[in-house]
Amino acid sequence: MFRTLLITVVAALLTLPGVSNAALEMLEDAAELPIKGVQLPGSTAGQLVFRNCSGCAPAIWRVVQGTRYESFMPAEPGGAREVTLGELRQAFASGQADSLVVFYKPDTNEVTRLLLSRKH
Repeated sequence: MFRTLLITVVAALLTLPGVSNAALEMLEDAAELPIKGVQLPGSTAGQLVFRNCSGCAPAIWRVVQGTRYESFMPAEPGGAREVTLGELRQAFASGQADSLVVFYKPDTNEVTRLLLSRKH
């Protein structure tokens, strides 16, 4: 009885125009960047800048207080760990960085998370 009622309710909801044709909203996008051409923000309220080439226009993402910074090394157990911006910048500058993934809000270019992948 309950199953029949549930199927009927779901079928009725799917026939409503607002439910069946609802647009999907992208909340977050991501870009994996090679280290060359990336300029990390100087503070937690700055900008992350990336250029594909010396003559290319820069891509600029805003870094805010709520931005999270994470570091990932494949050999370490437990996956990515949260770090400070200073720790991320230090690993980036030391040559340990392999790639950087920028997670951002596509409508505002506000960075939600930076994930630094480090070499073995």
